[in-house]
Amino acid sequence: MADTPRITTVLIDFGGVIAEEGFVNGLKGMADVQGLDPDAVFHEAVEIMYGCGYLVGLAPEHVFWNELEKRAGLNGDMQAKREKLLSGFIVRPRMLEIVSMLAAQGRTVAMLSDQTDWLDELNKKYDVFPYFHRVFNSFHEGMSKRQPEFFHHALQELGATPQETLFIDDSTQHVALSRTLGLTAIHFDSVVQMEKELSEICPDMRPLLEQPPYCRP
Repeated sequence: MADTPRITTVLIDFGGVIAEEGFVNGLKGMADVQGLDPDAVFHEAVEIMYGCGYLVGLAPEHVFWNELEKRAGLNGDMQAKREKLLSGFIVRPRMLEIVSMLAAQGRTVAMLSDQTDWLDELNKKYDVFPYFHRVFNSFHEGMSKRQPEFFHHALQELGATPQETLFIDDSTQHVALSRTLGLTAIHFDSVVQMEKELSEICPDMRPLLEQPPYCRP
């Protein structure tokens, strides 16, 4: 549409978008091995993560794991459980290509992630931060994507407006909130689906998506 502002800024989630969702898959896998209800364990883990302070850097990691064992029964060595989770965050090369394409079109591309210091460990393994103009990690920013303030903070830091910003995330809750704030959003279900919606929102991306070059920043 002619009156639709051009997207100049893109905010992209890490787990579930840039990478496979290790948190979900790892927790459910460990729950299954221990004979626990995977969905119940995951639900408890999410609520604990948002409630205990670890997600926003206000509590150490062991607080999360101790509370999860108490409330959901998931036991075991903390280091072993962490390694199981982190091993599930497998970066999708195609998504990094798309980040590079967006940047090549002159857009500001930032990561907006509800993550802990695990994200720093994953970056040491995959070196993904250089692909982004800025990384907003809840652990370091002190706020999460359940809070409008996190979106406002990112936009202010980037000098962007909601109307010219696209948000890509696999959480329906986060996508819904972003839309109430005026952002355009894609609920990520698969790379193919996301590319289709992206090409509709940003028509200048179509030629690159059809014949994608791999660009390492």
